[in-house]
Amino acid sequence: MASGALALGQALTQVAAGLFAMGAAAAPAVGLLGALPGAAGAAVQGAGTLLAAFSGIGAAVKALGQADKQSAGASSASAQVRQAAADRVADAQRRLGAAQRDSDEQALRGAEQVAQSRRRLADVQEQAAAQVASADRQLAAAELTVTRAHQAAAQAQQALNDARQQAARTLEDLNRDAARGPLEEQKALLSLEQARSRLNQVNVSPFSSETDRREAQISYQEAVNQLEDVRTRNRRLAEDVKKANAQGVEGSDQVTSAKEQLARAQEAEQDAVRGVQDAEQQAARARVQAVREVQDAHNDLDKAVREAQRQQQRSAEQVADAQRDVARAVRDQSQELNSAAGAASAAEQALTELSPAGQRFARFLSGTVQPALRGLRDTAQEALLPPLEKAINRGLTLLPIFNRAIGETGQVLGQAAVRGAEMAASGPWRADLAQDASTKGRPRIATTCPPGR
Repeated sequence: MASGALALGQALTQVAAGLFAMGAAAAPAVGLLGALPGAAGAAVQGAGTLLAAFSGIGAAVKALGQADKQSAGASSASAQVRQAAADRVADAQRRLGAAQRDSDEQALRGAEQVAQSRRRLADVQEQAAAQVASADRQLAAAELTVTRAHQAAAQAQQALNDARQQAARTLEDLNRDAARGPLEEQKALLSLEQARSRLNQVNVSPFSSETDRREAQISYQEAVNQLEDVRTRNRRLAEDVKKANAQGVEGSDQVTSAKEQLARAQEAEQDAVRGVQDAEQQAARARVQAVREVQDAHNDLDKAVREAQRQQQRSAEQVADAQRDVARAVRDQSQELNSAAGAASAAEQALTELSPAGQRFARFLSGTVQPALRGLRDTAQEALLPPLEKAINRGLTLLPIFNRAIGETGQVLGQAAVRGAEMAASGPWRADLAQDASTKGRPRIATTCPPGR
């Protein structure tokens, strides 16, 4: 803080010394004031001459400067500008060609996508038709199975009826055979008695031969066997009749087998009916699925067509933009060439308004003096600005010190202001201020007023 204040004081001292020096230098000039009226006329005359001589020189130098700038653009820009403009035109034309090629490629891709969507639609329609046809065939097969199952069930029912009828007849025949059994046994007993009697007669007859006796013995034995066969058959028949009567017609083997066949036929009939129902549901689902897939394929085709149209529109817009860029580049090229020509013509117009000496002087200022002055400017900048930049950078390192000192000073001044305000607003200060204002105001006013008023 102290060093900063010391530096500030030194700077102020130097400024004051400079002012005193200027005052000392101005003292001799006082003697010259007497000569000013005589010199004024000569000054005015010289100023008029200079004004007349330099009239139009500034405009000509300015026009030459602009022409030099644009010819420095034109010497390198007459080639560079034309080349840059030609490059922009060529670039715009390349973009136009790229846009046209991209448009063609997009059109081909869009057409291919539309063609693919059409092929997919045809495939989906074919597959959907095949699925529906297959479902219809399965339904027809299921319906044929139902028809055959109905026929088989009817045949099984008829077979059951026939089995019942046959079983009833069989039972009736058994009962009849059983009823004839005792009579058959009696006939066999009678035959046995007749054979025994014949055997006895042959055996006691003196006229019987050995052959007669053997024949009588055989007949007797056959009668015995016949009686045993009849009794055995009657016994078995009685068992069969007892069993058949116990089972009845419905319990007979053939009726039971017919019932089983009917049950299997009815179960197959129910399975066939369920198969028809399943086939109908499958056919309905196949039709719904076919309609959905065909509709999706139609939607994809419509989407592909719309996308192709949008892409064609975007491609057309890009080609139109590229065409406008080409036209703009050609127009800018023409404007730049016209601008360079306009600057040269403006400089020639400004020079034609001067005398030959003025033209030479204007060209002297533009071609010699101004480049020399620019050289002086460049020399001064190269010599002064880098050290000045370094000095400023070094001086910037002091900013934190000044910043901290200013902050501390601000805090001290703020606290002093707060304390002073608190002191001025306290009771004793307020009372003294009121008393001083009431006692000193009137006498001062009285002393300032003239007597008698």
